[in-house]
Amino acid sequence: MSTQTAVRRPVGALGRMGVVAGLHVAALYLIATSLGIVPPLISEPATAQLIQEAEPPIDVPPQPTVAHLQEPTVSVPEPVVPFDAIDNTQDQIIVERRDDPPVIDVVPPTPGPVIVGVRQDPRRPLTKPAYPASDVRQGNEGKVELEIYVTPDGRIADARVLRSTGSPTLDQSAVDEAKRRWRMLPATRNGVPYAQWHRLVVAFNLEDR
Repeated sequence: MSTQTAVRRPVGALGRMGVVAGLHVAALYLIATSLGIVPPLISEPATAQLIQEAEPPIDVPPQPTVAHLQEPTVSVPEPVVPFDAIDNTQDQIIVERRDDPPVIDVVPPTPGPVIVGVRQDPRRPLTKPAYPASDVRQGNEGKVELEIYVTPDGRIADARVLRSTGSPTLDQSAVDEAKRRWRMLPATRNGVPYAQWHRLVVAFNLEDR
C-alpha cells in the first residue's frame, strides 16, 4: 500500500526539467558521435610495445701501431769564405740551355751580275804628266785628284779635277796627259765592258821629275 503511494506521487517541475535536459544531452552526444565530432567513450585496447634491448657493444682490441723510424737529419754548415777571397769584379754569366736549336731556313742568295771596276792595264802603264817649267822654277809641288771617264774600249773620254794641287798649270798638265796617252781596262758587267767614271791621284814631286 505504501509502495503504490510512492509511485503515484507526482513528479515536481525541477525533476521534469532534469529528465528533459538529460535526454537532450544524450541525443546530442549520439549525433556528435555519429558525425565523428566526439570520439566514442569506449577506447581501443592498448597494444603492448616490444622494446628490444640493445646488444652490449663488442670490445674490439686496438690495432697495434707500427713505429716509423725517421732518419736523423744532419745539417752540414756551409763553408765560410773570407771576404777577401770573393771576386766581385767578374760579372755573372747566365747560359740559357736549349735542347732543340732553332731551325733557320737558309735561303741561297740570288746570283747577281758580276761587276768588275776600272783598273790599270799592266801592258800599258800610266805615263807621268809633264812638269811645267814655271812650276819647277817656283818650286810648286803637290797632288791632284782626278776623275776620268773610261769608255768601253779603255780610252779616256773626259777628265776633271776633284782636288787641286794649288797650281793650275800642274792640274792642267795631269788632265792633258790622261786624255792623250792613258789607256785603262774598262769596267765589265758579266764580262761585257761599259763606260764608268774612275778616280785616281797624280803626284808632282821635283825630285822625281
